[in-house]
Amino acid sequence: MSPYYLGKQSGGFLMKRLPLMASCFFTLLCWHILLDAQAPDTMWTRTLGFQEYDLVYDAFELPSGDFLVGGYQQDTSTYDYAGWIIRLDADGNFVTEHHTGYGDLDEMLYCMCPAPNYTFILTGSAEHPTSGLELYAVKTDTNTNILQANRLGSSHIGYGVTALPSGQCVFVGELTSTPNQGLLIWTFPDLSYMFQNIYGAFAQLEFYAINQTLDSCLIITGPVQINPFESRFFYLMKLDSAANCIDNQFYGFGGDDQIPYWVEPTLDGGYIICGYTTVGGMLNNRDLYIVKVDSILNLEWTKRYANSEGRMIIRHPEGGYVLTGNDRGPGGTKALIMRLDENGDSLWTKTITGAGGNSIRLTADGGFIVAGFTLYTPERKNDAFVARLAPEPMKISPGGNITPDMFQLYQNYPNPFNPSTTIEFSFPKTSEVTLKIFNILGEEVATLVSEKLAAGNYKYNWNATGLAGGIYPYRLMSGGFTETKKMILLK
Repeated sequence: MSPYYLGKQSGGFLMKRLPLMASCFFTLLCWHILLDAQAPDTMWTRTLGFQEYDLVYDAFELPSGDFLVGGYQQDTSTYDYAGWIIRLDADGNFVTEHHTGYGDLDEMLYCMCPAPNYTFILTGSAEHPTSGLELYAVKTDTNTNILQANRLGSSHIGYGVTALPSGQCVFVGELTSTPNQGLLIWTFPDLSYMFQNIYGAFAQLEFYAINQTLDSCLIITGPVQINPFESRFFYLMKLDSAANCIDNQFYGFGGDDQIPYWVEPTLDGGYIICGYTTVGGMLNNRDLYIVKVDSILNLEWTKRYANSEGRMIIRHPEGGYVLTGNDRGPGGTKALIMRLDENGDSLWTKTITGAGGNSIRLTADGGFIVAGFTLYTPERKNDAFVARLAPEPMKISPGGNITPDMFQLYQNYPNPFNPSTTIEFSFPKTSEVTLKIFNILGEEVATLVSEKLAAGNYKYNWNATGLAGGIYPYRLMSGGFTETKKMILLK
């Protein structure tokens, strides 16, 4: 089994709370082997670019079935970097592309998110003629056409972005001062500057990812170093809708660095973070590290998998999570895809030789799209890499059982969505079934099912065209069974 599973850490107290410092928590690792369920097949892979350094950091499926991919590319003749937005068709074939550029100044794009009205927001860094780096913000349509672009602030780098239902955007990254500080920039829908906040005046802090929470707040993660020359830890901060800090925590153990790359809200109101921890103080010796916390940021559990690292973890519509990153074990780096249950235990593991993974997203058919890079060589440097994975061969319930013999309502996918999403449910016997969708006020907006159905698994597509963005609860009712979940419409 690859990577090796090093067990579960759990504790009843937090490692540290800013600004207070408590003792570090660390439990003894234990070996534990889990049986793999069947991993999905690879439908296709594509390498793109053929320049010096070509990397992509995210990919999203479009309503047409095509894919929009974002990253950056270095020109072989000038060695200048440019932001790079690509459209591929459903089979991975090239459709069109667009390069951002501002003379001979470098531009790189590190993150992409969907926005209202079938647009996407990307962020990264842009070189300034006289004052170092600026946070770079780009809005594109689904055909890679640039709708707006803006450079925001000096000595700024953008690593993460989320687009609010209002169309406003929130960017996070770092202020490259000494020490580095966490940066948040809020913009209007046209990417014009609204305001910014700086965090971590007494620590070295960087923000790598931002996401929206189920209670309409913001959650941010990145590495924090409280004292120079000491370890870095997973840092988590929750903000309200006006960017005021509600709470913040950091998690880890001394002696090694813990670096987070992604945070994802969980259906229980908590959050899950993935990244890596160094081993024995050696930068290139890493274990995948996962932290799960509750709704008030109290630690619930941690997991480690040897010789690997996590770059993105997302909720799976059937419960649990799916993760991508890099397997750094024997045979060289490989793109890593893992399916995890609710407790972070591996249900299946898949690797792709000769590549690394930066992001993973769900596709409408229940499969996955992975974006990343090919491995560095002195002759070819890196190429961009995209892989399309098929749906899982067998359904896996949140508890890890195949084909559950109970009533089950799954999380919709994709989520967030715009404008359509799929809702799936299953039940073991013929029943009168009702599936309804409501707005946040509890008013019914749609009835997808109201009839007698035979036992089995069912999928229904819902198109929310014409409705305002926001949270929409959906409820399955059958006899004495009732279950409600929430989905997010981005517009």
